Parts: sequence; C-alpha cells; structure tokens
Amino acid sequence: MAQDTRRILSVGIDVGTSTTQIIFSNLTLSTGVAGGAHPLSRASAPAAPAVAIAEKSIAYRSEIHPTPLLGADEVDATALEEILRQEYRRAGIAPETVETGAVIITGETAKKKNADTILDAVSALAGDFVVTVAGPHLESMISGRGSGAATYSVEHFCTVTNIDIGGGSANSAVFRQGELLASAAMNYGGRILQLDPATGHITHIAEPAQHILNAIQSPIKIGDTPTLAQLRRFTDRMAALTVHLLAGTTDAPAEALMLTAPSPIPATGTTLFFSGGIGHYFYHPRPLNSVAEVIIHG
Repeated sequence: MAQDTRRILSVGIDVGTSTTQIIFSNLTLSTGVAGGAHPLSRASAPAAPAVAIAEKSIAYRSEIHPTPLLGADEVDATALEEILRQEYRRAGIAPETVETGAVIITGETAKKKNADTILDAVSALAGDFVVTVAGPHLESMISGRGSGAATYSVEHFCTVTNIDIGGGSANSAVFRQGELLASAAMNYGGRILQLDPATGHITHIAEPAQHILNAIQSPIKIGDTPTLAQLRRFTDRMAALTVHLLAGTTDAPAEALMLTAPSPIPATGTTLFFSGGIGHYFYHPRPLNSVAEVIIHG
C-alpha cells in the first residue's frame, strides 16, 4: 500500500445571528492507495484513494465579533469581509496560503438567505470554500460537538444533553458515546428583543419575541423603556421554553416557536452542557440588579 501525507492550512468561519468568529487550522492529510484498507480510510472501493485527517491543530482563533447587519434582514457583506481580512492580518496569514475552508451560517442569519452574499465576501480568502446554511438539526449537532458535549459522553461513558442558546435560536442535542441520538430547536435567543444600551429603549422586537410578549400579556412595544420586572417576566418565559426544549415537551406558546418536533429523548438523568452566548453567562453569572446591567449587549 502506498501512503502519503500532506499538510494544509484550513479556515473556518461561523456567521451567527449575534456573532462571527474565524479560526485557522493546520491539517495533516493522510492518503493511502492499495488493495488493503488504509487504517484511516472510510472508502470501500479496494483501489480508491483514501484521504483522512491524521492530525489537526489550531493555528489561530479570532476574537468574537458582532455580526454586521444591514438593518435586521441582511448581512453587511462589505463589513464582514473587512472583519475577516483584519483577522487574516492579525493571524499573519496570507489568503493565498489557505487551501480550503468552510463557512457555517446559523440562527436567524441562516433564515435570511445570505449564503450568496457571504460567499461573495469570502471568495477571495480561501481556495475552495464550502458554504453551509445550517438547518436546526445540523446546528444542534455542530453546537454539541463544538461545546465538547459529544467528546465528554465518550470520555465519561454517559449521556450528555447540550443546550445552545444563541442570538436567534436555541438548540438541544443528546449524545451517547459520541453519537447523536436526538436533537430539537426553538426560535428564540438573545437578540429577539433588542434595546439601546444608552437609553434603555426597545429598538427591535422579532416575531418570536412578540409571541412571548403575547403569551405573558405584556404591552411593551418598540420605543418603550421596560422595567427590570418586565424584562424578568420575558426572560422567565424564555427559561420555561428552555425547560420544554430539554424535556421534549411543549405547550401552546412553545409550539408556536418550535423549529423541529420536540426531542424524543428527554434530558432527565443526562449530564447537561450549556453553550452559546447564554451558556457563557450560565457558567459566569453577572449581577443583574438594574436594566443597565441586563442590556449591556443591547
């Protein structure tokens, strides 16, 4: 059997509802051609080349940037390209040295059909780009693998449920021994109700937020300055939605926000992981005694 290895530089770009991040990785590809199976091969044809990633390491991970938007409906491709080029400069990486890459578009950004716009913005930044608009099940799986939940289930011989709450969607994924058993998603997140951090005025109410406001019979609207108690009622209902997402249950308000069927495997008795921006504050809580403390991210 002939065996060869090659080292390439890859880039991954995550464009979400709230944030964008870029990561560069060094990949060592191992190639084998023979009648016998290559140890890393997934190919079944006896004489087909088998290419697998033998080694991988992170070369550079960017800071997390707010996703630039034109209004509420469209990614600002020019601003996005500038953010990415700035991170290339910081990493000391020339675009022509990057052979391959992937762009994952998630959450509300995925629903805005921005794939072509984003592809145009990144087309000069890598050799062969794959641009994927992640549906709710794929996003759930990616989040659970990225958070380490899948790996933890292998290392600790247990079942793990990962809850990822981003800017526009919340996703659950159940893993056992590294395998995805079930997933589900709902249409709510940290950016569905937006406020001006300087004034406290509501600047945007997304459709999922209006569903929640209707469910709790809250009269607040764009331009209002809500009280801490009003915001707590809103976020308490979001917490209740998260319990439904975990338990695989639903009620009328939750049903209106389901992006998938409820999870067939409840999280009861599993190890819980939290990821996404909300997950960060689950593990690193902040005091929330005033509206100003609540709306620091808008």
